[in-house]
Amino acid sequence: MPKPNNKLESRSILREWLEKLQQESWQLELLISGFALFGIWEAKSSLIDLDVFMSQIAGSTEIADIVGFVVVLLNVGWYIFFINLLIHIILRGLWIGAIGLRYVSDEIDYDSFDYSEVFEEFLRRKVGLYDDYIERLERICSVLFAYTFLLFLFFVSMCSFMLFFLLITIGINKISGNPDTIAVALGLIFMLYSLGGIIVFIDFITTGVLKRIKDKDISRYYFWIFRFYSFVTLSFLYRPLLYNFIDNRYTKKLFFFSVPYILLFMTGNYLFTINSSPYYPEASELIKEGLVINDNYYEDLRQARISNSDNSDRKKEVNKLNEIMLKEYYLKSDFQSIFFKFSSRDKRLFEESKRSISPIFKEGLSWALFSTDKADNKYIMKLDSSKKQKKIEKYNIKKRYRDSARRAKIKSDTLRLDSFKMMITEINADIKLLNAEYKKEVGKYKDNIHNDILSEVQSWVQVEIDSVVMPLNCYYYSHPVNDTKGILCIYDIKDISRGVHSIKVKRKFSKRSKTTLTLKREYIFPVIKTY
Repeated sequence: MPKPNNKLESRSILREWLEKLQQESWQLELLISGFALFGIWEAKSSLIDLDVFMSQIAGSTEIADIVGFVVVLLNVGWYIFFINLLIHIILRGLWIGAIGLRYVSDEIDYDSFDYSEVFEEFLRRKVGLYDDYIERLERICSVLFAYTFLLFLFFVSMCSFMLFFLLITIGINKISGNPDTIAVALGLIFMLYSLGGIIVFIDFITTGVLKRIKDKDISRYYFWIFRFYSFVTLSFLYRPLLYNFIDNRYTKKLFFFSVPYILLFMTGNYLFTINSSPYYPEASELIKEGLVINDNYYEDLRQARISNSDNSDRKKEVNKLNEIMLKEYYLKSDFQSIFFKFSSRDKRLFEESKRSISPIFKEGLSWALFSTDKADNKYIMKLDSSKKQKKIEKYNIKKRYRDSARRAKIKSDTLRLDSFKMMITEINADIKLLNAEYKKEVGKYKDNIHNDILSEVQSWVQVEIDSVVMPLNCYYYSHPVNDTKGILCIYDIKDISRGVHSIKVKRKFSKRSKTTLTLKREYIFPVIKTY
């Protein structure tokens, strides 16, 4: 691009350069779409891994909600880009093919067909000139490429709008400990926030009906509402693209299709269901009655299925882990084990148990550089406070001795100096003893709480084989699948006869409802003892 002499010439040169560039842009569009489509297709398995990983680190309900927004954004974004870019490549390929055909056959010669007058008029009206058809394809392809990115940015705005209120909710919950105050504050904020959002959304889908109001007072008030939600939804990032899209009658039609199109991506999986086996009962009911063999609950069957599947299916299956996992379907040893996964809702069971167990670590994410992940345990906080108070007392005595020695100038008095050093040594020894006693008390408490947690979790579970309750020896266990935390319980089956048996497993869970604390789920698993 040549160097301009003034601002006017600069704008003129820029316009000429852009017009030339837009004529050749189809090559860039096709190249970028091809690479992007390949990358998006390959990224699907990575999205599955990321989904599982983020669900593992979520921990608390608050973090899980935020993680949920990120996962939904990435998954819906994947569908938007994949489908639109696939359509773009197909149409652009059709456009190239149409141009190639024009080189050979030029325009459509309707006279050569010798059709009747009715059909010839219909075809001339509906099909028209071949060059017009190529132009229509060109316009669709050029618009579709930009429309893909605009659709994704619209969805980002939608997620950002909901995420902003979620962050407000989390902030109020952290600041205020009074549930009634929280409920009132959140209700009021939600009403005002939603009302403002609805007003801006109406203006958005009508392409600016509120911006056309000439009344200065109304315009002034709405201007600040518009600016606030522009920040919340991040719409300022794509506003030039949006306004250039809706100022044209042709592209404006696509804009009105945006909202239902995004909703289709979000709800498409739930709109239709296909059932090819109408006599096959629900799996959740079958497992309660012990009438189904589900590979996902047996380690040996699960591993066999994963090893026999192809790479894409293996990627999906390898990260799946149920809340209960039996070691074997084909029982080949005297000692068997069953894994119980920790649930994020178990916190309520711990807090409201007879032991009233406090957590050891903070739940969810924490800033590792400037804070600790240790939970605010009441007993340890009490020990900390007592230790600090005693150490302050010892340091104060030490300071008084030093001040009195400094005032008395005892450096020349050997006996008094030795006596002073002995007292300082005793105080330092007392401080070391305080630290040692504190570590001992904390260690003893942790040993107890480790056993209490394990005993509490073990009290939630029960394993029966043919209605006989099995004694369990349970240990903390991190499952190889995503390092999933839980307990592994071992039981002896050497006295069980060879053949088919039923293992009934009971596991206590916490309900989401605040009125009902626990829910006991029962599972019945068929197994075969092979020896």
